[in-house]
Amino acid sequence: MGFYVSSPLSPIFKRRKIVDSGNFIVNKYKGLAATRFKKKLMNPNIKESKTKELERRMVELGIRAEDLVEKFIHGSGRGGQKLNKTANCVFLKHIPTGISVKVQRSRSREVNRFLARRELCDRIEELEKGIESKRKKREFKIRKQKARRGRRAKAKMLENKHKQAEKKASRKRVEPENE
Repeated sequence: MGFYVSSPLSPIFKRRKIVDSGNFIVNKYKGLAATRFKKKLMNPNIKESKTKELERRMVELGIRAEDLVEKFIHGSGRGGQKLNKTANCVFLKHIPTGISVKVQRSRSREVNRFLARRELCDRIEELEKGIESKRKKREFKIRKQKARRGRRAKAKMLENKHKQAEKKASRKRVEPENE
């Protein structure tokens, strides 16, 4: 089920058993299992359905792997030693459109690769469809929610509040008058 490989890069020249079990290759050495995935965007942290949806979307938008320049750079910010020692920040550039994306939301490089591709798809879709894109709709909705009310709308709202306050005041218990 597996084959042996010796790595000249390791400080101790030991034979490592590499086991192929379906979707990924497991490298068994010193009781640790490091995985190297066969599929480009397969990661245990990302559901397979999301990966397939992203691949379908990339094909739909005409984004090919050959048109992408992908670099892994050192990130910054929270994350500790793992973040400072590894190059897990993903820089992705789509050559035909010139759109570039830099993503570092997770400490995992594979998750960041997935998120960068999704972000790139969003931006290219926005460029093609314009205002119809999901991002534009979301931004418009937030802008509408935060927008200040007009004078007439504000006056009408205050009038309704005063009417409601009068209704509540009329519901109060009537105190008997002692003479």
